[in-house]
Amino acid sequence: RVIAWTRERYVRALAWVLHHRIEATLLAALVMFLSYQSYTQSTLSRPSYQPPLGSSSTSSTMWLYFDLPSGGTMEQAEAFFGDFEQFEMAAHALADFTGLRKRTLLKP
Repeated sequence: RVIAWTRERYVRALAWVLHHRIEATLLAALVMFLSYQSYTQSTLSRPSYQPPLGSSSTSSTMWLYFDLPSGGTMEQAEAFFGDFEQFEMAAHALADFTGLRKRTLLKP
């Protein structure tokens, strides 16, 4: 019953859009414009990347945290991050990385 009601509304809306293409386009543009205005005029805080604790750096920092998959070992994690570090060094200029720090629970 719910599916039939939803399908009926969808078919009616689709028929209207197909027969009123200009109005539908203007309506979609209006919704996008009002959404943009609402977003830019909102006083809600936006996510931002903060410098590391204790750092006086004004550059943005993005922290990435990874959980070890079930059944994985710390040695496998170390191998993965070793590969990631090699990738990061190879892509350094392209991605504008300034550094990579890692923290592990493995003891030397």
